[in-house]
Amino acid sequence: SFVLAGLLTSEEQESLAKIPYLGDIPILGALFSKTNTERRKTELIIVATVNLVDPVKETDIKLPKFERTSDLERLLKLDLSKVDDEELENTIKAGGFN
Repeated sequence: SFVLAGLLTSEEQESLAKIPYLGDIPILGALFSKTNTERRKTELIIVATVNLVDPVKETDIKLPKFERTSDLERLLKLDLSKVDDEELENTIKAGGFN
């Protein structure tokens, strides 16, 4: 495993709560007010692990079967169409485009 990237964030929030009017009096206002400071630090690290695998022969790959159905076939649960395996294989090799 190795570290690809990291991100550090630091937030600081300060709030002041006071009793109206009494907290505004110079010097004595500190007795009627309260300050709160909140600090938050977060760290995100992206770690990658490499697994070596053996190459696979093209003939060993199992291709999914796609069957186009109409609304009527789905509604009545009928199986009226068959997909040509060669056509499907050519479509997948072409990246999903005919």
